[in-house]
Amino acid sequence: MKTIFILLLTISCSLSCSKTDAPLNATAGKAEIPNQSNSTNAAELIPTPTNTTPKVKLPVPKISDFSIETFFRHSTQKDEKMNMLPPFQYGELSFFIGSKKVKTGDFVTAIPLQIDDKNLWLKIKKIKTVPFLDCDREKIGTEVEFEKITDRRLLEMDAAAERSEEQPFEFFVFYPGVKNAKKLKQADLTKKMLPENVNIQQVVAAIDLNDDGNPDLLVSSYCCYDSSQCDCTVKHQNINSKWKYLGGSEPC
Repeated sequence: MKTIFILLLTISCSLSCSKTDAPLNATAGKAEIPNQSNSTNAAELIPTPTNTTPKVKLPVPKISDFSIETFFRHSTQKDEKMNMLPPFQYGELSFFIGSKKVKTGDFVTAIPLQIDDKNLWLKIKKIKTVPFLDCDREKIGTEVEFEKITDRRLLEMDAAAERSEEQPFEFFVFYPGVKNAKKLKQADLTKKMLPENVNIQQVVAAIDLNDDGNPDLLVSSYCCYDSSQCDCTVKHQNINSKWKYLGGSEPC
């Protein structure tokens, strides 16, 4: 009897004392999978969501005026024709516009044209209303003065082809300034992007203001004797997806 009692006690203990790692599912007859929420490998099972949100098109900033201006470098060294020579101490840009809304302390953007370099963010130091002659017509404009440009890269950079060391390249200047504006090259343009009467080869400068790849400000040339000499320029601004003619310049 003692032997039978010990045997029964051993069987009973083995059934009640053993640890079950996965309790049985009574309905499916299969072991339930333990909760893995605290497992260090849980993140690997969750796929990374794909960002399908379309890029939001930014509105086109309003621009009062723009023009192409020459960058002047100043030095105490001059040649026999009084042209300034390196080393240059500082540079400056002039900006003569028809708008009267410009204010001291505001900023303009200046984008280099003949070179690939960063934009300049220039603070307006002084403004002055001055009369000027447009051929035989007297008009009133605003002369804008900026802080001196002391960036050594611009002062030491080689001049663009067929330009002097004193006036090495040009900038596209516009008011008010837009920090994310960028220059578009002719290779970036298609005929559908331009005004009806402007060809890609005529484009002197095209500026994208809201990073959508389309030109918003445009300067084009005509009256050309050859590919490098043109006497007339025309300005256009894209407003609400329509090009507006802003006038131009030509010999009197």
